[in-house]
Amino acid sequence: YLPPSLAFKPAFPILKDIDADLRLSAGKVTLGDTAYGKGAASLSLRNGVMLADIAEFEIGKGGTCSGQLSIDAAGVTPQYRLKGKLDAVDVAEALLSYPAIGGTGTPTVDLTASGVTRQSMLQSLSGKLGIRLPQFGQLGVDLNALAATTRAAAQTGWAGASRGQTSINSLAADFNVFDGRMNVGKATARTGDATLTAVGSIDLQSGLSDMR
Repeated sequence: YLPPSLAFKPAFPILKDIDADLRLSAGKVTLGDTAYGKGAASLSLRNGVMLADIAEFEIGKGGTCSGQLSIDAAGVTPQYRLKGKLDAVDVAEALLSYPAIGGTGTPTVDLTASGVTRQSMLQSLSGKLGIRLPQFGQLGVDLNALAATTRAAAQTGWAGASRGQTSINSLAADFNVFDGRMNVGKATARTGDATLTAVGSIDLQSGLSDMR
């Protein structure tokens, strides 16, 4: 259905050829087999720049989502920015493919990137991430088992510790992202009478981490 001038172009240059304003609101949103609550969003396309604004979106049991996604395709290399907040959501389902952190909390994100491929976007990814769990949650690793096994002998990988969990009473974590590497700004959790802290970084492209 595209006119001939667009038929062989990549997707993003289409933004340069379309101007539009779209506003939607619904009492119920369904994506595939998953039903959500009410939502309100707007989409603007102007001169190669797309701005999607989610004013309200109910997810989970009482959770909400709001934020903005912008794509600037006016130049040679597309530029992206994602800024948003999820409140009272299951952190594992909302952010992560592996349940490294579980519980009901408030993630925030403010990220920028550029590029046309997944690799170039990850390499340029920069900004901030934050996670707050005000009450009960879980870490996706058994820290007691990890400490015991590493005292007994050197381990390769996480060994059996990844098959368990560590219950926490609260968690506050802030991450700074620069050129595809996520550095721990501050991460503190409470488990019983103990305080857990973390320092280090994660390379998002390779998935390798260097953490203490």
